[in-house]
Amino acid sequence: MSQGAIASVVRTSPITPHAVTHAAADAAADAAAAGDANAVDDGAAAGAAAAGAADADAAVAERGRTVHVIDGTNKMLLPGMVNAHTHSIEAWGRGGIMPLPLELWVNSLFTHMDPRGPNPNASPDVVYWAALHTAIETIMTGGTAVMDHLYIRDLSDLEAAVRAYKQVGIRAFIAPMLGDLDVSNYFPLVPDACERNERAREEGLCPGAMGPDGFFREQLAARQEENTERVLSLWREAAQKFHDPAGGINIVIGPVQNWGASEELIRRAVEIRKDFSLCGHIHLLESRMQKLQSRSRYPDGGCVKLLKDIGWLSLPGTSCAHCVWLEDEEQAIMAECGAVAVHNPVSNLRLGSGIAPIRDYLDKGISVAIGCDGQCSNDSQDMLEAVKLACIVNPLTTPEYRRWLSPREVLKMATEGGAAALGMRGKAGAIRPGYVADAVLVDLTALSMLPRADPLGQLVLTRQSSGIAGNTVHSVWVNGRLLLSDGAPTTVDLPSLRQTLLKQQPQYMDPQITDAKGRPVEVEYRAAMGLDTPLGTHDQGHSSNYPIFRVNYPADIPYRDKK
Repeated sequence: MSQGAIASVVRTSPITPHAVTHAAADAAADAAAAGDANAVDDGAAAGAAAAGAADADAAVAERGRTVHVIDGTNKMLLPGMVNAHTHSIEAWGRGGIMPLPLELWVNSLFTHMDPRGPNPNASPDVVYWAALHTAIETIMTGGTAVMDHLYIRDLSDLEAAVRAYKQVGIRAFIAPMLGDLDVSNYFPLVPDACERNERAREEGLCPGAMGPDGFFREQLAARQEENTERVLSLWREAAQKFHDPAGGINIVIGPVQNWGASEELIRRAVEIRKDFSLCGHIHLLESRMQKLQSRSRYPDGGCVKLLKDIGWLSLPGTSCAHCVWLEDEEQAIMAECGAVAVHNPVSNLRLGSGIAPIRDYLDKGISVAIGCDGQCSNDSQDMLEAVKLACIVNPLTTPEYRRWLSPREVLKMATEGGAAALGMRGKAGAIRPGYVADAVLVDLTALSMLPRADPLGQLVLTRQSSGIAGNTVHSVWVNGRLLLSDGAPTTVDLPSLRQTLLKQQPQYMDPQITDAKGRPVEVEYRAAMGLDTPLGTHDQGHSSNYPIFRVNYPADIPYRDKK
């Protein structure tokens, strides 16, 4: 895509920064968040804004800044939410992958849905448009910051994402998602692989698995030192060239997960984080299979203990995506280290990964943020949908209704918890003096917010309205800059973007191309998870049982101790 075509989407008129400065209106919003319904009834927030406007205007004028007075009648001011985990490139395949568990889904994603997979020479512009799409959807649903765990081929991909996020104006944390291990290591070894292979050879059969000649793998692929050096170099160059917090771009060190990134890589990545004071982001125990891998590969305490021991978890600004399968001792480690668990309820359900016991995490002192996850596993970037699911799926974890999450609690996770995930604890996530001006104005006359009840409950639990029904998310500011006004983006021409996306990918795709049935990855996956034979017909080694609330079926996980 030419630079001229990209420029055609961008409004050329300058956007004047606006200061969100009315302390009285802020106090009204804080009162609403604390449960004071009177703070927003009958336009009280607007009245408070009017009452404090003169003082606020005078204070801002003293600092030589332009004052923009906002009519807060029937509006509610809230801190912006943080989309604390996503993969922007997946925009090209949203809704396109069949129902599959995480590991098989990943194989289909990179094979069919990432335009750089089938075409390694694809222009970095595919990264630009996907990041633009991700940022716009996040903002239109009340998000002001995004953590993009983005697989990049080289710095040109990263530059494209930076360009997109700067254009939109969202606060961007970009974590180049890299690893140094062969992708086959994403799948654990089948516990009885040797016996299966021996039996198949005796019978003259080929299992059709992932190993040489179609047999089951009997050992994991070894780490290649050159891969480790290449990844470390790419992260360091990314930080040197693009890390610009003042300009809204933050580079984050983002190993894909323990199965794709070696212990050596993560250990040395810790030093890069220290050198540049960078946040860190990693997938952690998302699925049952990953729990199996943690048990089998790290028998001395699992991958969470490993991340603690090598210094990854305890660095400021560390966030871990998913955290569905944390055991009690692993939860204690997360709390001790101050690492943030990023809850992705939509994708966890979509991929059958399980339901994270969020109340337990909060009780143990773990900060929790909320993410949409990528657009092939969500399949949108709707922050209000993510907070709704976080609220209503939690009751499935316990019959004790007094432990169920409230709308106010999940909003706090999406705002204050999100700020913690970005290493901005005490700087963002609330409407307070000295905090960054990342704010959202909600229209209390939008159809989704009527008739009047609890406005925060309505915001979380209803489906946001738009157009003639009124825009639930009316306005959004990031760092005091207006990015959304009356539901419309101010920095991107949305109709032009829609037309560009239509032209970029004019054909629909058949989801059947993502069917994993009979493929080597499925053969090995089913064997590793004990799905290909009746329980007990072959030796699965030891078995660990996990509480039923993680998944709605017996959660036995086969594994073997290392000899």
